[in-house]
Amino acid sequence: MATVSRTTLASCLLCVLLLPMTLMVLLQGPTAPSAHAFPIDDFGDSIRLTFNPDVTTNISAAVDTGGDIHIVWEDYRSGNGDIYYVKLDAEGNKLTNDAKISNDSARSIHPTIAVDSDGHVYIVWESVTNDISELYFAKLWYYASNITFLENGLRVSDSNPANSTEPDMIVCPDGNLAMVWTDARNDIGDGNLEIYYKRLRATGTSLTTDTRITGDVGISEHPKLDIGPDGMIHIVWYDFRDSSSGLVINHGVFYRKALQDGTTVTNETRITFASPISRPDIAVDTDGNVHVVFDDDRYASFDIFYTLLDPDGNTLVDDRNISPKDDYQSRYPRISLSDSDAIDVVWQDNATGSWTVHYSAMSYIGTIEVYDQPLTTDLVGNATIPIVMCARDNNTFVLFRGDSPNQELFFQRTHRPDPCILAPDLRVSTVQPLVDSTIWVNATVRNLEGDTITDLVVALKVDSVIVQETTLASLPSGSATPVSFSYVAQEGDTSVGIAVDPYQQVREIDDDNNDMTSTITVRMLGVSVVSDATSRPANPGEDVAFNLTIMNEGSSTFSFVLSNSTLEDGWKIDLGGSPADHYTIPTTTSTIAQVIVAVPQDTLPGPRRFYIDVNCTERSSVSANMSLMIDVTKTGALSIISPSGGNVEPTIPVTYTFIVWNTANSNDSFEISATDERGWTLELSQESVDLLPEERVEMSLTVSPARYDPPGTTNMITFSIESTNLSENTAEANLLCLQGHHREVDLRITQQAYTNLSVPESREIVYVLQVQNLGNSNDTFSIGLSETSSFWMYLNTSYLFLGPGENGSLRLTMVPGTDILSGFYEFNVSAVSEADPQAYDTQEMGVNVLPYYDLHASVDHAEIHARKGNTVFVNLTIENMGNIVDVVDLYVYLDIFNTSVAVIDDLEYNLESDQLPQISLNPRDSITIMLIIPITSNASIGIYELYIDIGSLIDPSVTASENIVIIVEKAPSWLNIYVIIAIAGAAAAAGIIIFLLIRRKAVMEQKRVEDERRRRQVKRRPAGPPKRQSKTI
Repeated sequence: MATVSRTTLASCLLCVLLLPMTLMVLLQGPTAPSAHAFPIDDFGDSIRLTFNPDVTTNISAAVDTGGDIHIVWEDYRSGNGDIYYVKLDAEGNKLTNDAKISNDSARSIHPTIAVDSDGHVYIVWESVTNDISELYFAKLWYYASNITFLENGLRVSDSNPANSTEPDMIVCPDGNLAMVWTDARNDIGDGNLEIYYKRLRATGTSLTTDTRITGDVGISEHPKLDIGPDGMIHIVWYDFRDSSSGLVINHGVFYRKALQDGTTVTNETRITFASPISRPDIAVDTDGNVHVVFDDDRYASFDIFYTLLDPDGNTLVDDRNISPKDDYQSRYPRISLSDSDAIDVVWQDNATGSWTVHYSAMSYIGTIEVYDQPLTTDLVGNATIPIVMCARDNNTFVLFRGDSPNQELFFQRTHRPDPCILAPDLRVSTVQPLVDSTIWVNATVRNLEGDTITDLVVALKVDSVIVQETTLASLPSGSATPVSFSYVAQEGDTSVGIAVDPYQQVREIDDDNNDMTSTITVRMLGVSVVSDATSRPANPGEDVAFNLTIMNEGSSTFSFVLSNSTLEDGWKIDLGGSPADHYTIPTTTSTIAQVIVAVPQDTLPGPRRFYIDVNCTERSSVSANMSLMIDVTKTGALSIISPSGGNVEPTIPVTYTFIVWNTANSNDSFEISATDERGWTLELSQESVDLLPEERVEMSLTVSPARYDPPGTTNMITFSIESTNLSENTAEANLLCLQGHHREVDLRITQQAYTNLSVPESREIVYVLQVQNLGNSNDTFSIGLSETSSFWMYLNTSYLFLGPGENGSLRLTMVPGTDILSGFYEFNVSAVSEADPQAYDTQEMGVNVLPYYDLHASVDHAEIHARKGNTVFVNLTIENMGNIVDVVDLYVYLDIFNTSVAVIDDLEYNLESDQLPQISLNPRDSITIMLIIPITSNASIGIYELYIDIGSLIDPSVTASENIVIIVEKAPSWLNIYVIIAIAGAAAAAGIIIFLLIRRKAVMEQKRVEDERRRRQVKRRPAGPPKRQSKTI
């Protein structure tokens, strides 16, 4: 196995990490903001504890259950190096003189200390003899101002010659001890150091054998341990292990969990990469979470980092930087936990040019609350190797080594405030408020001791929920200030209280005296009232009694007062109660209140309505009321004179007149209504009326029968009138109506009634029409159609049979005629009742025929034979095949010679010099133009083509063309004539036959040319009427 010395490994580390460190500097995050939740000057002045000119270093301390501080350190006042002990009170006052613990000639260094709940002090240190380090144990007891050694100088490391160094020790819940250290027993020349663990009795003897915690061949050193609430041991150390190649340094802070007997329950877990000279520290909180701090130079200079693990070693917060990322060194962090969810961390920092102690505080979830606070000044020189402890009262103790004037031991502490509310300081205006009433909650907030508190939040809590807040700008130590809140009590509220520092922004001595609560009972209000009767009749001069039941629906006993609305003069009312009109009713119970009303003798008949109000005496808005009525007897009655019914016709309103007669002896007001059996529409001329005695009034009822009730249907209509004062004063009249016949039809088209027609593309139009019988009996409707001569139109049916309200449909198909011209054509469809011709409906419709343009050209001869010097005459016929007037343009061209004259309307026009007239043609009209073509005497014998182009001046896209073949022949000579005559005379018969054959061939050839020309020029056009006779314009 290859061996690597510690020096060699350290040198390799520096080389390998140069580039990664540079990259880390470039990628580092922003400097953490300064966020002080506590005053930044809450640490007091440094107190010097040792006074000798020799070196004092390597401090360890513990706080006992009484709050006193036990300190051990490495001291050279005796020459070779010894372990000294002193006990301080919480203010840093010495309770003992410096006591020497080690008592041999060996060099004693690196002590660690622990204190149990009985005040026993346990110390373990390194004793170096002949360059071999072993661990020794001492047990002290401080009692009656005396130090008693219960054990001293007991060796607790094994007997092998390998070094045992860097001990760390804690007291277990059962009073025994757990210890870790760095051990070289596995060093075979490669510098291999391992972490070992063992358990000691309180007397220092071993409970377990030495247990190896680390198993890698690399260096493992600087161990620290703590114990969790479940008794599990948590250990961290720095580990310098290699990769499989032996070249890349794989170092960092590692973690492992074990039982108290040393049995490991997790693997060795890397929790971070760190510098080879990193020093981790550990603390375990009451939830078993593990808090680790260490120093690391990943950003080129050393910084302090924090990592949070769960009880199984899984990372919750990873490498949080809690010191500034600057060019200065932050080294040797130590951690301590308080009982108030606070983490204290101290370290040494040289940002000022000399070493000073710096401090940060966090919550248990790693949130930074105090950031990078310097604690020491130049008065102590270089302040180094600090340790931190939490006092029993939640203050923080810090010990460190200062070198001014010598290397001495110094102490600092906080004096945290204690904001509180004491029991007499909470005052509530009422503990039994009415719902929705305002409660005043007053308190005196005190700061019992410590530093001045600034920006202290004080909150009002209702049922433990914060509802209001206020902030006290300053609260000095020993002072008190009043606070006052008001809130509106709500149903279900059970407590109110004042909370000081509800968000725990102030780190204080005692968190248990910050809340004070008072129990309240919110009284709910509620009342209801009912009566055994809401209306009673009475004769003048009688007393009328109403028994009212009043229910207290509130949550406690309440008093209620009765009152009544104003009565007429002379009327008297007695509301009962004791005292008068008052009733006290326990919660959820009721009482009977008898209300007696005396009716005067001279009271006119009619109803009298009045109200009884029940109001809570504590809150008048909580009330109930009851409407009561006394109907004073009156004489007389109400009568209606009704008309007789009769025949009615659906949908046609009929108005009937009724006479209403008040025969009573007093005025009265009436409400009028009308009902029927069939649900017809009934409309009254009025819905109420006021009548004097013996007064008559006419009123009308308009009846609109339903549309589809069959003929012969009867409907009984009831006309009712009722007094608004006396319920028994009513009258009715009945009216019988008989439904008659009703004929009505509705004809409508399902799409637009007017449309555009493009000829010839659209040759057919189909309309769908709906017919509805709006009458109340079956009916047959004849369907009629007005025609237009330009269209062929037909309906798919001439009759429709429809029941009442039934719909039917019919189709109208239209085909335009072949000669239809452009324009708008109107027509209509009608539906007529066969039973009643007066019942009909007509649908007006129309078609807009769109214009289109088409031209046709033809000549009388497609091929012409001519001799030189002759003149050729050609008749050109132009026809307008469109459905609208068109204007025609003409162009004629011959290969060698041009047509010089065209005869149009008997007028000759020179085609080369004259302006041709516009040729206007009506639909289906034509014009014949004679073209005069002179054949010059010097024309060459051959075949020539005459091209004729016709175009519409209105629609240039519409054209027509024609061409004529002209064959120019040579004139015969006299010799040829003689020869021909001779030949003709010799063979007349043969000549005649040849002539006939040639003539026949010429005719056939002419026909072929004509057919070919027509085939080329013909243009598809729609079927239409026969051409009209051509005429020459």
